Amino acid sequence: MTETRISLVAALQAKTPAAWSELDRLYRPLIRNWLSRYQLDSSDLEDLTQDVLSILFQEIRRFDHNGRTGAFRKWIRQTTVNVTRNFLRKRREIGGGGKEIQDMIVQLQDPASELSGQFEREHDQFVMRHILKMTKASFEASTFEIFRYHVLEEHSPDETAQRFQTSLANVYKIKSRVIRKMRELAADLIDESYFS
Repeated sequence: MTETRISLVAALQAKTPAAWSELDRLYRPLIRNWLSRYQLDSSDLEDLTQDVLSILFQEIRRFDHNGRTGAFRKWIRQTTVNVTRNFLRKRREIGGGGKEIQDMIVQLQDPASELSGQFEREHDQFVMRHILKMTKASFEASTFEIFRYHVLEEHSPDETAQRFQTSLANVYKIKSRVIRKMRELAADLIDESYFS
């Protein structure tokens, strides 16, 4: 399933405008939201978000996708962490923050910290919402409605078949098709556990 995302990486490395538009559309709001917790004024928030995206643009050629789930996501997270950590250090050096800023820097450096875990969770939730929108656009409304009712609202296959006056086999078929499409769109962006 990493093939789709690896081809996105290849398109980014080739500086394909469509790939950069996709990356910007997907990650700018997430990065901005994540950075907003640091009590930044709006200009610092915009500058830091743009710094992260600029570094991603500059460094993408050095990124070597190892085929492991989450490699691209982890690279984006680490870039965001590095930019944030450098900004917070500079802020502390000129007299801003203090212990609170130092605690944030320590947490940012630790991939097992609660702050790092929170980034991972927010990332996956944000990307999943984006993937659901993209997936919904790939299917007829009635097909996606069956999937939504059965999988997202957690109704049994029998209830779903009755509600939509369709066969049980069709409910399973729709679930399989939609999840396959979601996995394709999500390759390397979120963990496979979301689809179990």
